Amino acid sequence: MKRLSSIFVLPVIFFSFILTGAQGDNSLGINTHILHNDVYDAVAAAGIPWVRIDVNWFDVEPQQGKFNWSEIDRVVSKALSLNLKVFATFAYTPQWASSGNNDGKSYGNDVPKPGLYEKALAEAVRRYRGKISHWGLWNEVNLGGFWEGTADQYVDLIVVPGYTAIKNNCPECYSLGPELANVGDVLNDFYNTIFSRAKDKLDIITHHIYQTFPELDPWAGYTSDSFFNALEKKRTFSTRMALYEALAKYGITNKEVWITETGYRCKPPADSSEMNNQRLYYELVLKAQIERVWWTNTFFYEIYDCGTDIPDCDIDGYGILRRTAPADNTYQDNFLFKPAYYYLKDFMDKHPEFKGGTQIDAGYDIPYSDINSKDAITTDAGTSDRKVVKAVRTYSPPVIDGDLKDFFLNQPAVLATKDYVRLTSDSSGDNDISGRFYFMWDENNLYVAAVIKDANFNSETAENIWKGDSVQMAFDSDFDRTEMTYDSDGDYEIGFALVNNSVVSYRWVAPITAPSLKMVADYKKSGDTLTYEVSIPFSNLSPLKPVIGKVAGLSFLINDNDGNGREGFVQFTEGIGQGKNPSAFAELILTGGICETEKECGNKSDCAGVSPNCNCTGDWTCNGRGMCEWVCASSDAGMTDTFGDIISADISYSDNSSPDDIQDVSSADTPVEKDTYSELSEDTATADTVIYKECSNGVCIESGLGYCPDSDFPVKTDTLCMTTSNKEGFCCIAGGSDAMIIPKDAGADVQSPEESSSGCGCNLIN
Repeated sequence: MKRLSSIFVLPVIFFSFILTGAQGDNSLGINTHILHNDVYDAVAAAGIPWVRIDVNWFDVEPQQGKFNWSEIDRVVSKALSLNLKVFATFAYTPQWASSGNNDGKSYGNDVPKPGLYEKALAEAVRRYRGKISHWGLWNEVNLGGFWEGTADQYVDLIVVPGYTAIKNNCPECYSLGPELANVGDVLNDFYNTIFSRAKDKLDIITHHIYQTFPELDPWAGYTSDSFFNALEKKRTFSTRMALYEALAKYGITNKEVWITETGYRCKPPADSSEMNNQRLYYELVLKAQIERVWWTNTFFYEIYDCGTDIPDCDIDGYGILRRTAPADNTYQDNFLFKPAYYYLKDFMDKHPEFKGGTQIDAGYDIPYSDINSKDAITTDAGTSDRKVVKAVRTYSPPVIDGDLKDFFLNQPAVLATKDYVRLTSDSSGDNDISGRFYFMWDENNLYVAAVIKDANFNSETAENIWKGDSVQMAFDSDFDRTEMTYDSDGDYEIGFALVNNSVVSYRWVAPITAPSLKMVADYKKSGDTLTYEVSIPFSNLSPLKPVIGKVAGLSFLINDNDGNGREGFVQFTEGIGQGKNPSAFAELILTGGICETEKECGNKSDCAGVSPNCNCTGDWTCNGRGMCEWVCASSDAGMTDTFGDIISADISYSDNSSPDDIQDVSSADTPVEKDTYSELSEDTATADTVIYKECSNGVCIESGLGYCPDSDFPVKTDTLCMTTSNKEGFCCIAGGSDAMIIPKDAGADVQSPEESSSGCGCNLIN
């Protein structure tokens, strides 16, 4: 939707980060056209990072070879002075360049003569290099009012020569398109022609959607297309493809997608009910964007109502401002500020990460699928056991200084040559990178240590650290294993890198309500070995809680740059580098069992008489870091954390007792002896660590089927809340009359829930 006018030019706002063939982190912008300076002051005051402007060809080159850049210069200079980023759409044919005015109306929609568009766009790109890096190739060419020609003519006369003009004059700049409107009978024809012939000429895919949401129109999606029908899945009885469907059809998997026009028209423009509906529309759009990693930018249409400048404007009401006074140097008293304006301002105040950032290779058509097993995963390489990473409970938080003398270095997660994913034809660096990762936790933070063997090259800004040697980590904190994309309620992606002798961190993905990132990191470097030490507050990983037995999804990778750009990465699991896919992540389990003091030692005798900081039986050892370490006995009944909750216990099973021997622990006030469960199988097994579920007021908050770490037993939890000394604690892995513990391969020998007589056999300590 645009107005073809030499007086009033419509610019569209984009928010993006400068990437090549990769997806960017979330941002937002607004369509501003070519307007008075006070408008851009209002945009900047709201914290909106991008503006989209129209560079109308018929305005800037009214006669062949004679250019007038004065208005574009003014707007670009004003925007840059306010730290606004500019996305420019270059479109609309001058009369002298027309190959014929087929509709007998304006020349702006005429098909230009061959070669002229490329020449004019090249002039613009050269002039604004270093100021404008994102260029749109025409606007809504599937609508006759903006383009009289065919889809093939658009490819041959605009896209291909436009891409050449951009890359020849600004190699670091980006080509954006096709800017189609999601309406009309020819949309599919333009999708098919453009994406089959010219997808490689578009660095970023752009699209316009004005369809609404069911919250605003209950018939949306039934009698008419909803926003989501236009975006990702067509309506049942519609023949018009959704954008996502068209992209998937042509294998467009790792390009950013920007919705460069979307908005709600208030009719009448200043009606209070309509303005509140507009605000809700903005909220729903941003929520939808955040939930989809492949859609990274939204440009709302538009900054202010056109009716005050153009009385007969037939689309008056889309603005989030309405002019009430002539333009001057103080914007504050020049406009009616609609609720949507204040919503965007509040949104940007709460989400400064929308001002910039990047996120890499988030393809959405990788053929991953999770099967219905907690310990197995199906990828394009087949089915395999899911990797498990254990974070050890520490009662002596490490000092974050890059020195791992106070870090528990046990059971590292290893990244080796076999895990390397090459992105270029250069294989020279495949064998020179490796890493070991260690994890600890306490009641406040998750701690990560990474020891990386590789020459370090990174001079990027924070949002672009993935382009150089760096670490990326992703967490599925609610462990819901969303397939093919991040969700909006528990997925995070963060990274850190050594840049100019300091650790730079960045967060690309987080729930909309997440607090700002408070990660702390430091490093030590010796030759080609780089050691990172990092703490991440659990408040930045919500809803994951610091409780023994909690499980989250986890993946991480090390990006590789040997001085000539990013060549590849070595990954722990799939799910970050070649498609955002939490269902492919490993399991991160918060375990207990190790307590430390700061006392140094040369041998075990040096640790005599030191009191541990945890309540469990065990013994002192002098660990490999020269620190006294208290190791809880594997047969220990359990330990109590700083909140007094039971946090670990043993459970054992045997084949030589009857169900009646199992003690009901639903009201135990004293430690319960170990019990056994009979008639399960001919084998005997012991699980040293038990998954606990939180409970409150005697009722389990969570229940379900799961596996104990380090055991082969799937365990069913019921709604019985296990307590000791009448204190709320944790639900046993099995409880109540429906308790059931089943060996994986027990077959017909498994006892049914109805046959089991009482609670689980958990050995507890108060």
